[in-house]
Order: sequence, then C-alpha cells, then structure tokens
Amino acid sequence: MDAIQNLFAMLGVTWLPEVDWKFWMDSADSLTESHPTVAAGTSAKKTIDHLSNIKHSKLADVRKVHTEILTQLLVALRTRNYSIRTEQSYESWVTRFISFCGNREPEKLGSGEVVSFLQHLAVQRNVAESTENQALNALVFFYDKVLKQPLGDIGDFVRAKRPRRLSVVLTRSEVAKNSLADGRHAKADGFPALWYGYAVDGLCQAQGPGH
Repeated sequence: MDAIQNLFAMLGVTWLPEVDWKFWMDSADSLTESHPTVAAGTSAKKTIDHLSNIKHSKLADVRKVHTEILTQLLVALRTRNYSIRTEQSYESWVTRFISFCGNREPEKLGSGEVVSFLQHLAVQRNVAESTENQALNALVFFYDKVLKQPLGDIGDFVRAKRPRRLSVVLTRSEVAKNSLADGRHAKADGFPALWYGYAVDGLCQAQGPGH
C-alpha cells in the first residue's frame, strides 16, 4: 500500500490527500494468511505451519505429522508456477487423503488407497465429478512430482456421477402430447402454446426423420 501511495505522490495527483490511506492499510493487514494475496508471499514452510495451528481443524494434526512432505508439495507446485488457488486445493486434497488413510506415511500408500479414497468421495460423500477429478489430479501430482512414485494406471473405480441435464428439445410424441393438453386450454390462453406445438412439430417434419 505504501508503494501505491508513493506512486500517486510522484504522479502529483490532486486527490491524494482525500484518500483514507489508514483505512486501506488496516484492511490489508486484516487479510488472513490463507488469503491468496497473503499466501502467495508466504514461504511454503510457514504456510504449512500456519495450517497446522488452526484451532478446531480436523486436519491440523495431519499437517503437524507430515509437515515436511506437505512443504515439499507446495515447493513443487510453486516451482512449476501453479496458481495459489490450485496450491491450496492440492494441499487440502493430499492432507485429506492422508487423514482418510489413518494418518499413515504416504510413501507407504499407493494406488489401492487412492482408489479407495476416490470411491469414498463418490459414494459416501457424493461429490461432483469435477471434485473427484480435482482430488485425483492432486494425488497424481503428489505421487509423481513429490514422492517420485508415479501411480500409473490405477484401473477402474467408481466415478462420481455427472449431474443429470434436462433435455431442452421435445420429441415428436412430447410435442403432440403437449399440443393436445394445451388445446384444452386454448380459449383461456389464446392458443399460444398450441401454436408453438404445431410450429415445433412442423419443424421436425421439415427437417426429416434424422432430426
């Protein structure tokens, strides 16, 4: 914030005295250590130490036991220029995985435990497909780049279900059914729904049976 204030002073802007710089300084100081702006400038070791001391966190003890390997994870991510959000996500998934496996040494775990964890997320936790994929990506990176023990092909496992998408295109039978139903309300509605049904049905016929 001091740098910004000095920059505007060098530019000679007339509104500089009107800015409540103390307010902005206090706001900047109040950011938590997990905030991306602060976390990006914090050393990997200090980041894990901070997470290890969060009160009422079920993962704090895991981080205390595995501080060194989790610090190596952050270093590996930062040297490859991963975003701070990805760093936070990957660290969280790796820590959750270790916790799921009873806080055991990750070096002694492998693809079997990874599959069990992913299936736990899909079945017991009912996570979204994108969430399960994110957890998988984090563990693949961890074992490949940090532990130097690539998981390889982990085989088939229960995948999270994709959210069911409702069809936005009516079939001919649906058009006919809706047209008949709307026709019973034609006097009250002025035929708009009936006309729409006929229009869609006509378009289907015009495009042919392949559509």
